Amino acid sequence: MNETNNSESETSEKTKTFLNECLSKINPLQILNRVKNLLVAPLATWSEVKQEENSIKDIYIKYLMPVMILSCFAGFLGMQIFGMSIPFFGTHRPPFFSSLVGMIFQIVLGLAAILLNALIISKISPKFDGTSSFDDSFKLIAFAYLPALFAGVLGIIPSLAILAGLVGLYCFYIYFLGVVPMLGVSEDKKIIFTVVSIISIIAVSLILAIIVAMFSPKMPEISTQQAMEQLNPMLDKFADSLGKAGQQ
Repeated sequence: MNETNNSESETSEKTKTFLNECLSKINPLQILNRVKNLLVAPLATWSEVKQEENSIKDIYIKYLMPVMILSCFAGFLGMQIFGMSIPFFGTHRPPFFSSLVGMIFQIVLGLAAILLNALIISKISPKFDGTSSFDDSFKLIAFAYLPALFAGVLGIIPSLAILAGLVGLYCFYIYFLGVVPMLGVSEDKKIIFTVVSIISIIAVSLILAIIVAMFSPKMPEISTQQAMEQLNPMLDKFADSLGKAGQQ
């Protein structure tokens, strides 16, 4: 019994120590500056990132974990408050508990995806005259993804999600600008490398999205009859307006 209590006490102390370490390293202003610089001056920022001595653990604690948690929580909160507008059906608000479970899986798998993508990129890079450094591959993936992840905070208002999508597209360009300074990919092969690596990143993201969807709340099923019941009044009004316009 005493051994069990001692083990639980040690685990609790280690958890508290880890959380305190994380909180002491998180600097919101540092995150904001890094996101701003990546968006405004990506080339100069990649040179700065290359010279930094942040470990993978540091990058997770200082940047990825707080932004990932904030982004996913904003999306969760937005769905609970505003719901999702579904054409011909109305607004759907997913169940609280299943949404919470889905959010947790999204955070865990999202953080794991960065490691997996970095591993893939480090294996591909040498084929394009680049380095096989896992650390540099991780920095490239992590910081190219950071602005899109930060923009995910807009998910608290679902109608603004399109803006987050636009930032995500711009992040592909940020990634493209980083392949040479971060990995040393040759200039004449950087376009092909970018295309190949992005395809692999998207493939990994799709696989993880399917896994997350398995633990997320299901969308309500909309039958053809339900859709037509919603659509028919709209069509009738449209037909009436055309008839009146024709009579005039």
